[in-house]
Amino acid sequence: MALLSASRARLTWVVFFVTLLGLPLAAEALVGQAFVATNGLSSGALVAISSSNSNAVTLATNENVSSLTGVVSSYTGQSTASVGQGQVLVASSGTSYSLVSDINGPITKGNYITASTVAGVGARAIQSGTMVGTAQVNFSGHEPGDISKSVKIGSIVKTIHIGQIPVQLQVGPESLDSGGLDSYIPPEVQNLADNIAGHPVAALRLVLAGLLIIIGLVGSSVILYAAVRNSMVSIGRNPLARRYVYRGLLQVMFIVLFLLLLCLGGIYLIITLN
Repeated sequence: MALLSASRARLTWVVFFVTLLGLPLAAEALVGQAFVATNGLSSGALVAISSSNSNAVTLATNENVSSLTGVVSSYTGQSTASVGQGQVLVASSGTSYSLVSDINGPITKGNYITASTVAGVGARAIQSGTMVGTAQVNFSGHEPGDISKSVKIGSIVKTIHIGQIPVQLQVGPESLDSGGLDSYIPPEVQNLADNIAGHPVAALRLVLAGLLIIIGLVGSSVILYAAVRNSMVSIGRNPLARRYVYRGLLQVMFIVLFLLLLCLGGIYLIITLN
């Protein structure tokens, strides 16, 4: 009897402490909604409202990120929604484990998470847009349980790492503009550079590449203008030398073409080298 009483006493204390520790978790219930799953959706996947059915969700990518609605959650114990047959719980508020990758670079606690080119997998946001929430821990892609996957970005095949981290969900538009160079780079230019390089390109590199383009175009234009002008003057003075003048002009054009190719090569190195 004494042994039984002692066991009950220990059990009572265990239940007390578990309940006490569980209070903060229970206070923050997942806020979400049940949606019809249009395809196989795993827990932690980022999803967006289906374009053909507002009551259904599909895997989120950077193409449908404007319809991003939350993260698929398998935990319904603290949820505010009930899930029926053929439905999934999509959490939009609270803290939930979410699939992320390092496709946009390592994730630091506090970084905004948004959809990426990998369907259903989030990544560190590198420009303003619709976010799913903020990372609660760092993610480098080298933790136990993380997996590697090869993805094609533009014409480049890149190996990325995918895992799950807790994300404080707060779905909605957020601005990353900080008054720096990033705010002056058009999203189309940033996306093009990222696709060519296969990784996020810093704004400073894009500015340097733009300056190189301007220098190359201005320099080529000056050389061509001077060559054409001098050729016309020479032909006017000596029409019989037309053949030799045209030959010299053609050589100048080849030189200009070579300089433009050098500029393009320099631009490619600027945006692709890490």
